[in-house]
Amino acid sequence: MGASRDEYLARQRQQLEDLHSIIADEINRVSTGAEWQDMVRTAAKFHQYSFRNALLILVQSHGKATLPASYTTWKKLNRYVRKGEKGLRILAPVIRRSPFDRETQQRLTKDEAKKRPPGSVIWRSDVVSVKPVSVFDVSQTEGKPLPQPPEPVFLEGGVPDGLQDKLPSIVLLSLEC
Repeated sequence: MGASRDEYLARQRQQLEDLHSIIADEINRVSTGAEWQDMVRTAAKFHQYSFRNALLILVQSHGKATLPASYTTWKKLNRYVRKGEKGLRILAPVIRRSPFDRETQQRLTKDEAKKRPPGSVIWRSDVVSVKPVSVFDVSQTEGKPLPQPPEPVFLEGGVPDGLQDKLPSIVLLSLEC
């Protein structure tokens, strides 16, 4: 028979502790500004993930992951995770929707919200916790080829007045941010 709820929760807690330990160890490993910049630059490749999830992906894949996604996402893209592949564990938000009074902004119980007239209650989503989930790199999948991004096309015509003179300062300003 399956594991009890207590055993499941204990495994979840241990996985969370292990993942937090990986994050802390990786941040503590960085000793110079250059190493920190390298880590940030590499984590930026996974812009759709939080910084700590990018770190988890990098550490667990030994820097080899290029395009991680959930099992469900790969299925939607007609790609399938190969049998026996081990997922990269990351932290996913646990979201709870809660009712609030539209005028006073006070939290309501779900029973109170049901008794209110339509339009007097608003629902907000809050992150209340995180849970460990698996993602898989594209290298762990097979199936339909992924769509390629469109090739850049050079525009024809002239440059708007003054743009060519201002462009270097615009680029430098964006690099400073």
